[in-house]
Amino acid sequence: MTINETDWNVDEALDAPDYVDQEDVDEINLIDDPAVPSVEVGDTEAPTRHDFSHDSRDRIKSLKGMVGHPVPDDFDPHDISWVLPDLGVTGAEGAEEAIESGHVVINVARELYNGATCKMPIEPRSWTYGEGSDVLTTLEAIVDMMEMAMVANQKVVVHCSMGMERSVLATVWYLVRNKRMSLDNAYSLVRSVRPIATDRRKWLLE
Repeated sequence: MTINETDWNVDEALDAPDYVDQEDVDEINLIDDPAVPSVEVGDTEAPTRHDFSHDSRDRIKSLKGMVGHPVPDDFDPHDISWVLPDLGVTGAEGAEEAIESGHVVINVARELYNGATCKMPIEPRSWTYGEGSDVLTTLEAIVDMMEMAMVANQKVVVHCSMGMERSVLATVWYLVRNKRMSLDNAYSLVRSVRPIATDRRKWLLE
């Protein structure tokens, strides 16, 4: 799939007006991968990988600086942040709660293995040396999965390691494609309920 083949493509999303229709907005198994912090690769930040030696509540203290805006001291990354009544975003620990609650859980972190309904990793191709699907193709598949679950009246929770970058981007793309939000407004909405949400829109071009 190319950018021009999507119904709501990246160029349109980047050019969309900042308008929101309020009616539209009404234990993880360890693997051998080392924890890899977010780093610059060319002009693209690589995803913040899971740190199996530290709880997300401890990690958030050192990651707040990369968010680009204030994060309340009482924010708990374990929480499921409900962006819409049937769409939530969380991190690795919150995913366990979502699984136990019987929600449709989408794992977008390649390094994590749990009982999620499906696993659809999001990774910039420049960081993976061109391997795998481009980010936009993966996002389109994730949104398709979200839609199927919602049609069946099921709640969807998408997660990565911290609920900060990859899962946020998937949630943002749902809002862009299905609610016709601009990227700015979609990120603002997600950030209003999950303040560690970090803007990774540049991955759309990966």
